Amino acid sequence: MTTELETTIHALCDSLSQLWSLDLFKVDYLISPEWPKKAVTEAEETATRLPVTGRLIRGLPGVKFTFSQESDLEYSILNLLRCSNEAPKSYHHEQIQGSLTEVQRNISNFAKIILGHDRLIYRSLKESIGLKIGSFNDFIEWKASWENETTYPSWIYFSSIQKILTKQLITAGFNPNSRQDFSSWELVKEGTVNVLKELELLNEDFYEVRIFFNGPIVDLSEDVPLVDLSIANRDVRVFLGYAPDDLLTPLSNDGRPTSWRCEPVIGVEKINTVARYKVKISAEDNENSYTKEYYYASYAARLILDSLRLCRPIDDIGIIAIEIHPLSLFAPPIPKTYGYAFDYQPYMAPYIPKRFDFSPASAVPLNKEELESVSREILLRLPSDTPKNKKIEYAIKRFRNSIERYSPDDPERLIEYAIALETIYLNDNGTERTELTYRLRLRAARFLKENYEDRDKLFKLIGDLYSFRSTVAHGGDISISAEKDQEKLRNILKEIPSVLAESILKIMNEHYEEHNTKALLFWRKIELQ
Repeated sequence: MTTELETTIHALCDSLSQLWSLDLFKVDYLISPEWPKKAVTEAEETATRLPVTGRLIRGLPGVKFTFSQESDLEYSILNLLRCSNEAPKSYHHEQIQGSLTEVQRNISNFAKIILGHDRLIYRSLKESIGLKIGSFNDFIEWKASWENETTYPSWIYFSSIQKILTKQLITAGFNPNSRQDFSSWELVKEGTVNVLKELELLNEDFYEVRIFFNGPIVDLSEDVPLVDLSIANRDVRVFLGYAPDDLLTPLSNDGRPTSWRCEPVIGVEKINTVARYKVKISAEDNENSYTKEYYYASYAARLILDSLRLCRPIDDIGIIAIEIHPLSLFAPPIPKTYGYAFDYQPYMAPYIPKRFDFSPASAVPLNKEELESVSREILLRLPSDTPKNKKIEYAIKRFRNSIERYSPDDPERLIEYAIALETIYLNDNGTERTELTYRLRLRAARFLKENYEDRDKLFKLIGDLYSFRSTVAHGGDISISAEKDQEKLRNILKEIPSVLAESILKIMNEHYEEHNTKALLFWRKIELQ
């Protein structure tokens, strides 16, 4: 960083100080008045609180969730800076005209001088434009082709350091309401210069991947390590915990620029749980290195979600949103492109057969054993030397479809349940295929239950499932069946998810390889034991 640029930053701060010391200078309009919207969770008298941390469970009665439009200190300072970047007008007082002219001159000088700092301008433009603009080498070639001294107006370059100035002003104790009394501008100058020096040497952008669920609840004061994953040849540690309000604030517009969409994500008021991990990307890479992060995040999200659902098969658990949040000051936002993570973007609902809104979370928090189970199931499904059990993976897919394509009381879920059970219990292709339903019922009862009474109950339950499944599959209307049958149907929809989850988990934890490679012998032993 050159002395000339450092001197220009000092002069810019001096001109802002002079302008803001004038009582005649008024900030009488707001820029982007809809921003920011802060997430706020409030409790009514009837609200249920978690026993350990006392936190609220969003989505349950007595808990109110809103996005407040109240401004904060950071926004007020940003607005003050933006209003200071105005060309003097004839209606301005003479003192205001002089101060605005000086600010404009220093902004123009900054824009010219920063052009000699390739790494700074590369990162500055990423921030100003709002997206990654190719690799650093691409930028150098592009810059060499510029015909004029500067391709962009000077305010673009000024906007690139507004975040830095804002952070430094906050650190120095600046208050917009008493700006005339602020006397720590030297700290602001020094801090701004130091940040730019660090930025010029910074070779990586840092992000946090956040996967938001409606549940299940984690009632612990700190996030817990869930699993270690290798994603794109990088080792990351995934944490699971309660989602505080500050993590939900960016979801006021689905984590995208406000100009793209202003509505919050579907179901954001039911978010309680978040899985998080941190990643870093070479700052000199092209945009492909950035956009693929949503693909990797989707992979991790599906593993975690499947394991949570297997752990809590009765709960209606779903992913409400995925966000990749920049942690570095000038890390460019990563867009949710249609090619990556579209399975978890609610605004895609009209185009893909998927449910994005899920029921409120259960008030029962995850216990230690359940958290360990979730971690274990994720690890079992990671790539390894053991051949993947494709039948179990397909059963999990059908289990997933039963949740994501149908509401909890939709009888068409029965078809997905039946296919999943067949995939698990009738995987011995090439053997005798007669009386398939009977054999499935027998195998499930013997595999899951220890005594005659429990086996008989499960045998009958799966028989009832297949009776209704046959009606649904052949276009029958079971909504007009007798009340006795309706009660039986409600019991199936309640009990079968647990049967299916228990079947998958027991095979994964105890018989994964045997079920995969020795299916005939495995089921023969179960049938004849």
